[in-house]
Amino acid sequence: MRHRPHAFTLIELLVVISIISLLISILLPALSSARGAAYNAKCLSNLKQMGVSHHYYGNDHDDVIIYPRIKKNWAGNPYTNDYYWFQIMSKIINGKDNRFDNNLSPIFTGCPDWSYDPAVTYRPGYGMNLRLKSPQTRAKYQHPEDSGNDGYSDKDKLPAPPYAPSWRYNDLPHPSKRAINGDSQGAFIDTSTSGYRFEPLKYEDPLRHLNGNSSNLLFVDGHASSLDPVLSFEAINDPADETTSY
Repeated sequence: MRHRPHAFTLIELLVVISIISLLISILLPALSSARGAAYNAKCLSNLKQMGVSHHYYGNDHDDVIIYPRIKKNWAGNPYTNDYYWFQIMSKIINGKDNRFDNNLSPIFTGCPDWSYDPAVTYRPGYGMNLRLKSPQTRAKYQHPEDSGNDGYSDKDKLPAPPYAPSWRYNDLPHPSKRAINGDSQGAFIDTSTSGYRFEPLKYEDPLRHLNGNSSNLLFVDGHASSLDPVLSFEAINDPADETTSY
């Protein structure tokens, strides 16, 4: 007499499915967290490479900090369009700086937390801090040929007359606490005196800064860190002394 092969009962199948579902529910958050950590490490690596570019530029230009923007027809701009800090950095890194042909260095277009949109040429995904001398002054760092007439009525936001001189790294106290670049929806980081809040990029992963999560920042001394909004504001607008660690 032949025995029929044993088959799974419906209850057994449901138990197996339940166990698999439970394992998936346990593993998914861990996998998501690991992916987020990897994405964040990539973005921080990009910022550190920017720090190397700052160092090279300063060595070649008498310690002068890269200008956030050089308008067309100004000294140092070889193009008929505005020349941004990320183009200057990209030129240093790989010799390519044409933002209109989407051939910038991958460090400006390769952060996995957002999708670079080549049609929006002034939004590389990272910004440069415009007020590097704060809180001593709220003046913006601008090209020497810039009159400072940028639409602001309050004089503390304008450079000292007649024009803003070139700023140098030695002018900036607390270099390990002062942010020079970081996450930004535009080409610059420009905080108010009341606080700093990151506005997500249009093409960014919406979970990246959900509920005010951390922002990635590059510091003047070349290291990069992820800080919460409170510490981000401090690093950008009012850097702490060297005893504070982040």
